[in-house]
Amino acid sequence: FGTLSFTRTLAFGVTTSPWGEGRTPGGSSGGSAAAVAAGLIPVATASDGGGSTRIPASFAGLVGMKPSHGRIPLEGPSGSQTAVVGLLTTTVAESARHLDATAGPDDRDRLSLPATDLAYGDLIESLATEGLRARWSPDLGFGVTDPEVSALCRAAAEQLSEAAGLATDDGMVDLGDPVRLWFQAGAADLWLGLEPGMWPQLADEFTPFVRRGLEATEELGMPRYADILRLREELQCHIAALFDEVDVVLCPTTAVAAFADKGPPPTVIDGQKVGMGMATPYTMPANLCWNPAISVPAGLTGEGLPVGLQIIAGRHRDEVPLRLARILEQIRPWPRHAPSAASSS
Repeated sequence: FGTLSFTRTLAFGVTTSPWGEGRTPGGSSGGSAAAVAAGLIPVATASDGGGSTRIPASFAGLVGMKPSHGRIPLEGPSGSQTAVVGLLTTTVAESARHLDATAGPDDRDRLSLPATDLAYGDLIESLATEGLRARWSPDLGFGVTDPEVSALCRAAAEQLSEAAGLATDDGMVDLGDPVRLWFQAGAADLWLGLEPGMWPQLADEFTPFVRRGLEATEELGMPRYADILRLREELQCHIAALFDEVDVVLCPTTAVAAFADKGPPPTVIDGQKVGMGMATPYTMPANLCWNPAISVPAGLTGEGLPVGLQIIAGRHRDEVPLRLARILEQIRPWPRHAPSAASSS
């Protein structure tokens, strides 16, 4: 059901990252990320309902593009409307080319965007960036970030700002509590993923996390669901106001580097106790508000684990994070595959 930030299922067990034995490639699209990082395949599609493209990209040293909602059409219902198709690649050019190939309208998706004349594969080399307004935030105003992760991402953001001619500030970013809102809004999507006869008849075959989500949704009620929709609209207005001030937000993709492959995510970060979802919270706002966002490698920790920088833009401006990601790639080239892939080839 694409709900976890690591990849472990009752059917197939645990997926391990090629970047480190016993480390997770992230989730929920961790299998896709592991395959691309290991050099088994050149590109993979991925779901992204709360970060399931960008989290694996950060943990596995990849480019992870989450387009604007509707850019790549979807089939089927989406109750909370948080999920999109994402792309996992080793280079920005591959992400741009695959977005060119997959973007466009589809009448089966009422939210799909009209066709545009934009060619992302060209714009990553030609789009003017001088003077674009950027805001760096280590925590989006609500999280706790591991100091090493924050330092790596800040250094990458500073180099990107200089190379791209960005007008970058450290102004306020305050998004309230998007993690709690995401868990509540995303619960409805669990129901839409069910086929007749699955719940509660097959409850024992679901992971505990999914079971808890389905049980909570049963108890939600229409008044509370209406409150969730209202809170989401308030967040939408808040983020729209933020992107009136700036063109892009730069932040860590995740609050930590890859943790144990079996999970769970850490509950203490930089000496502070954190709640559920707070190891990977910074990807969720773009899903709730439909913004394009990309994760690109920002460097390696002292343990040799990749860390991703997230670039978020205003809605429908997919070319901006792609172009900035390409500039960062040019000035700070990253390994195309995990070291284990090279040693085994």
